[in-house]
Amino acid sequence: FTHLNGQIYWSRGNEPQINNSLGVRLGPRQPLSRNPAVPLEEVIWLNEYMKDGREPVSFNRALYILRRKLFPFMHDPHPWVEGRPETTGEILKSILAIFLYRKRIDDLKHHVTDPADFSKNLYQPEKDKNGERIHHREDHNHLLKRIVSRLRGGHIPGIDLQHFRDALHDPTTGLTYEALTGKNKQSVPDCERLINPGVIAFLERNGHVKDANVVKRLHNWHKAVDGRGLTEEERSLYCRAMKEWLLDDWMPWFSYQPDFSTIDVNRKIKGICGLTKEAVIGLVANLESRELRRIEYEERGLPPEHPRASATDDVEGMIGLMHDMLGDIFDMKQFSDAQPKILNEFSKRIDPELQFYYWTGAKERYTEFELPSFNEPSGNGDKERLDDVKLSRRGDPGVFVANRASLPQKGQLTARAKFHREPVALPPPLTQETPGN
Repeated sequence: FTHLNGQIYWSRGNEPQINNSLGVRLGPRQPLSRNPAVPLEEVIWLNEYMKDGREPVSFNRALYILRRKLFPFMHDPHPWVEGRPETTGEILKSILAIFLYRKRIDDLKHHVTDPADFSKNLYQPEKDKNGERIHHREDHNHLLKRIVSRLRGGHIPGIDLQHFRDALHDPTTGLTYEALTGKNKQSVPDCERLINPGVIAFLERNGHVKDANVVKRLHNWHKAVDGRGLTEEERSLYCRAMKEWLLDDWMPWFSYQPDFSTIDVNRKIKGICGLTKEAVIGLVANLESRELRRIEYEERGLPPEHPRASATDDVEGMIGLMHDMLGDIFDMKQFSDAQPKILNEFSKRIDPELQFYYWTGAKERYTEFELPSFNEPSGNGDKERLDDVKLSRRGDPGVFVANRASLPQKGQLTARAKFHREPVALPPPLTQETPGN
């Protein structure tokens, strides 16, 4: 008898045997009962490895080898628990988790009504009643802020924050003290300043190759989703590079064995490329969804998807409309009473087939005409917004001495702008070590 995963397996031996009393030829060993997710050949191999060698191998040692052979060469599987040796039961749990994961992928691949091949894509959209694919995505700007926050905290491998501190002192990078420290946590422009081309050029110029590669991937990914003047092929290439950055840490054998059913499910998602679990899941869903949608639209002969479809502009527009109609502070009862009118106004603002002219206001995102495609350059031969290095006047480190006559600084903020918001101060000076310390 062999005990595996709470199941009892019955072994008769390696070769078929003859029952002399009945004259019936018996087959090789078969389990009395087993989990359908556990391949029978793996159980047979485990028994043969333990007993057919020159020296008997312990059950615990054989389980380690069995788990190791489930993955490509040179990969050390992750344990069920970290920080201490695993027990036999914990090794069995980790092996069962691998088998259950692969069995579930195979079941979904051969699903009768709605098959989904998760061995080729980590994300699969759902279908509605009409057969149309429904894509669920994380807001791109929220993801950008989360990833840049991890970069500022020094959690991403290959990032040395001292190199960014040096870039802060270079006036050509466009980096500001607020953008580097993350003082404005919800500021997307500050995130863009931290990964702008000026910072990338500074890192490459000073030989910080690893830092430059990570920042360049982040910049290209953001440009593929929120930038103008790129073709669909370029956007797909940048998104694929971002996905490969994740898989290099998560699934190192992806380049020669791109089968997602071989992922080590015992590894925690938290910590992949230094990101949080929520950031990894949202990023994978967005990257896979964009590529699947691009392929689907090409097959159906539809125009390309708008790059900013990953952002919640419409949701934020509705929240802004609620504030306009109900004020900055409102309760649930006020919203319930005004909900029909709010939805009516919102539907008029986003309806392109409206039969009458609807004035949307000068400072709102809704327009009565179709905006140009993001794949078309902005024109006039100028650099695109995300390809240009913008110097922040508010974050300019030039400071004048008080009560001293001096010429006005070029590009300096006006007195009115300073009254409403003070310019960013200089970073705190570095502590200089005294001699002898």
